[in-house]
Amino acid sequence: RGRRGLRRAMTAAEERQSITPTEEANAKMSVKNSISKTIELEQTRSKESWPPWRRKGARIFESRYYDVIMGAMILFNSAVIILETDHRASGEEGKDWLASTTSFFMVVYTLDLVLRLAIYQVQFVNSTANVLDGCVVGLDLIGLMISAAMAGAGPTLSIFRVLRLVRLLRFVHVLSLFRELHLMLTGFVSAMKAIFWASFMLLIMLTLWSVIAVEVLHPINERITARGLHDGCERCPRAYSSVMHSNLTFLQQIIA
Repeated sequence: RGRRGLRRAMTAAEERQSITPTEEANAKMSVKNSISKTIELEQTRSKESWPPWRRKGARIFESRYYDVIMGAMILFNSAVIILETDHRASGEEGKDWLASTTSFFMVVYTLDLVLRLAIYQVQFVNSTANVLDGCVVGLDLIGLMISAAMAGAGPTLSIFRVLRLVRLLRFVHVLSLFRELHLMLTGFVSAMKAIFWASFMLLIMLTLWSVIAVEVLHPINERITARGLHDGCERCPRAYSSVMHSNLTFLQQIIA
């Protein structure tokens, strides 16, 4: 019995070692899909105990038509934000319809958030989209109140206007309404991880070469500067004077 158990353990270990990275990734994906399906099933079962008005409201919010309507409103609101930004930059006065339209969209988004909170209640935080909408609406309301309270404050008001730019995050919601755009967005997020680690590796390599450049190239560069060959170039004498300056030089010459 002891030998049989040992053979089984050795066989299981060999099978685990023979799993390829692709098979491991597929297994992880299947586990994630099963977990998400289980969560959706539990949410569906919990909705069965809801009052009729909450179930009806949830069907409306989760319907395709509602997503299309909200997507169209977000696109129109984005156009209004562009016009409002250009109008503010030009210093023109008037065009009160921009402010009225912005207030209208703010009322619509706030009403949408309040109704979602009333319908989903505790389950509201289970959706990333709901949390994002809540943060955007909350920050937008804070920006509007600060703008109204500090009207004419000059640069201080401009700083808080930047806070209202979070309204543009609603445009991300539009990307999820179309399958092709959603796939592109998912691929972009996945690619950003590889880009981040590649950039980190590139920074390490440039830093290593920058250390060598300070030790080897900087003395040569000092002799060139002493001969007056860097006249007209303000940065050339300190191009390799430190590791940070060497990093900047390599980034400018190789990457930029």
